[in-house]
Amino acid sequence: MKKILSTVTILTILSSLAIAHDDEIGGIYIGGGVSIESPMWYDSGMAGELNIGLPLLRVAKGFFSTELELTQSIGSSSKNDIDFTATTLGGYISYIYDIAPRFYIKPRFGIIYRKYSIDGEIWGDNSNSNYGFAYGLGGGFRWIEQTNLYINYTMIDNSDLTHLSIGVEYQF
Repeated sequence: MKKILSTVTILTILSSLAIAHDDEIGGIYIGGGVSIESPMWYDSGMAGELNIGLPLLRVAKGFFSTELELTQSIGSSSKNDIDFTATTLGGYISYIYDIAPRFYIKPRFGIIYRKYSIDGEIWGDNSNSNYGFAYGLGGGFRWIEQTNLYINYTMIDNSDLTHLSIGVEYQF
């Protein structure tokens, strides 16, 4: 519980840097989607994803933003009667760059809290949690006004876990 509170505190401090933001780039955006969760030693499973972001600063044809993302396994990855589930909570700095009027790309880098659970008949149950770094690349399509369709690929360091996510975001 202390780790989760520490993570939320760190992310809140980082997000507080966004008190004065440019109205031209919009306000808070929230979204959700599904993710293919791929741990290295297990088959892929599914995860649900929720995210919230806030644009900070316009630079060239894009802008920097802060993002908070929660991902939770909804279908466990398994192999040889061993089930793998994961929960991640990450805070990212991203740069959303317009490559065309309705399309954008989004590299991102951040700090992540991750918790894994392994349930197996042979070795028993095990869980582990720790902090690390995550990075990725995403892109999106501005579908209708204030609504984006997105795709993100995220790799979590030192954990052999990746997420390939698709979803919808709405910007206020």
